[in-house]
Amino acid sequence: MIEPQVTQPELTDDPAGPDSPVTGAAEIDAADSSGRWDWYAAAFAVVVVAALGLRLFELSGRAMHYDEAIHLHYGWKLANSAGALLGWPWIFGTDYMHSAWMHGPFQIEMTAVIFTIFGDSDFTARIGYAFFGTALVGLPYFLRDHIGKHGALIAGVMLALSPALLYFSRFGRNDIIMMFFAVSLFILMWRYLHGGRRILLYVSSAVLALMFATKETAYLLVAIFGFIAFLAALPELLPWLQRKASLTREGTPVALFLLLFTLTLPQWSAMIALFQGFMGLTLANPDPLAGNNVANIDGSAGMTGAPAWQGAILMLPVADVPWIFHAALAVAAMAILSIVLSRGPLNRERVAGLVGAPLVSAFAFAWILFRPYSGVDPEDPSAAITRWSLTGADAGDFEINENGELSFRNIPNHEKPADSGKDNVYDFSVRASDGRNYGYLPVTVVV
Repeated sequence: MIEPQVTQPELTDDPAGPDSPVTGAAEIDAADSSGRWDWYAAAFAVVVVAALGLRLFELSGRAMHYDEAIHLHYGWKLANSAGALLGWPWIFGTDYMHSAWMHGPFQIEMTAVIFTIFGDSDFTARIGYAFFGTALVGLPYFLRDHIGKHGALIAGVMLALSPALLYFSRFGRNDIIMMFFAVSLFILMWRYLHGGRRILLYVSSAVLALMFATKETAYLLVAIFGFIAFLAALPELLPWLQRKASLTREGTPVALFLLLFTLTLPQWSAMIALFQGFMGLTLANPDPLAGNNVANIDGSAGMTGAPAWQGAILMLPVADVPWIFHAALAVAAMAILSIVLSRGPLNRERVAGLVGAPLVSAFAFAWILFRPYSGVDPEDPSAAITRWSLTGADAGDFEINENGELSFRNIPNHEKPADSGKDNVYDFSVRASDGRNYGYLPVTVVV
């Protein structure tokens, strides 16, 4: 007996079925793009406007906190520095150099832009942070179809009224900025896992870049989110490791994990400091207080976290090559990588070649070319070099030559004391360094 075949009506174009997360996300996006202004959206807008009012009210009425003063001062300094290109000092300032103790440069650049456009005041110094705190209140709106409309609205109200978040939204430090980026990345990840739209990956990439430009806690956030993405992708990664599938045919969790891993991989280069002693390199200069700091050629303490090398001991003058050469080299490398990636699926051998070969080459290149400044003359390795420098209140009145001989810059006049205390007693310190070790000798000269 032959049973008749019954064709069911096609309810969805999604091969995963009408109840799949992908279909649900598509319906959400269709609803989002309808442009319909309903009472729920109006209610959320009221919450956001109320949050903005709370954050702007008497914004300049409180004295500057110490942490605020530090960051905002350097933002002001950048805004007033000399412009190197097109008169944009907040981007190309020549009188400002960022240091790691100020966290990321994003808030310095943001404050400098605001100062340049609207002028500098206590109000404009904090207004950028207030806007980020207000934007944070509106983020739950984009999770309304996942946690429920009532849940999203309640979350927005709690974010608006939270005393801690309200305080940091009116505080000139990057905490509230990182909160906004962290919640934004979470929402982008969640919507991508439930929708698979590539535009969400592009926006996530921008958020990741801004996170690392804001504060070092980005490492912790990426590690947490990356671990979650790894667990979600593990069922699809295991068949690839067993050569039963190709990564180019895997689902969205794998793509999200690869995005977090590959885009942030260069930022993890700071971990080289854990192994540089074994390699004999100083690619991340230790803090002077921690010891083993490689001094500058003038004897002053080297910049913490920066590579330590000197022009005299470079086997190839890479640092002196114009920036356009480095840019062209980077473009060529990206072009070669794109060509190689387009030649076939990513199996284990190709991944090993694409990742392993550049790492080995970079390691060998750095080991050979960028030797640390060890205090040894490259022309005469047996001769130690001692660098002398002067520090202290009256150091500017003296000079010291390469042999360590100390002398006044100008002949002192006992009747007109030039020292800082105006009592003919000059106090300063002599610093001696061989490139790795250094010492100070307090000196007092009485005229």
